[in-house]
Amino acid sequence: MKRRQRFAATVAIAVMVTAGMGAYRGDRQVPREELCEVDGLSYLYETCTQDMRLGLCKGISTEFEVPCQVACVSHICPDEAACVDDDPVGCAPCDDMDGAAFWYTLEIAVWRCSARTIATRDEPFDPAAFMACYWAQVEHLCPALVDTDWDERVGSAFGGYPADRPSRPASPTRRALGAK
Repeated sequence: MKRRQRFAATVAIAVMVTAGMGAYRGDRQVPREELCEVDGLSYLYETCTQDMRLGLCKGISTEFEVPCQVACVSHICPDEAACVDDDPVGCAPCDDMDGAAFWYTLEIAVWRCSARTIATRDEPFDPAAFMACYWAQVEHLCPALVDTDWDERVGSAFGGYPADRPSRPASPTRRALGAK
């Protein structure tokens, strides 16, 4: 159930951002420029962890809440994740879970794979195909994550994965070292 909620939220934000619509607040559409102002930013940060429309960080441990929120907000307000004055969140490399680039990479992979594996009238959603795409996309977008335990660390940040989730196959290098 939790995975379906995250998937639905991810698809919703992907549609919203790619359509350039901004975000919905109350009964009116809020222009992107207003969302990126101080009042709008507080709304976006809250929405990234609590609301199903942008809830990409919903359920994440407090340790990684800030970098995940910055990554989430940066899809609408890119300047929020810019590297300024050696900011540890904005300037961290893509393989550092304490930085926004790590979480941004995961979100981009989810969006790309959601679009490629989305259910159609003729074919149902295939979780195994989605996960295979996701693992490959993350490591393509951030090669520094290849042959690391990034996926297990992400699972821990969200309190674990569902029991029915497919196992991540080992890369050729990890297989050579004995991983399955």
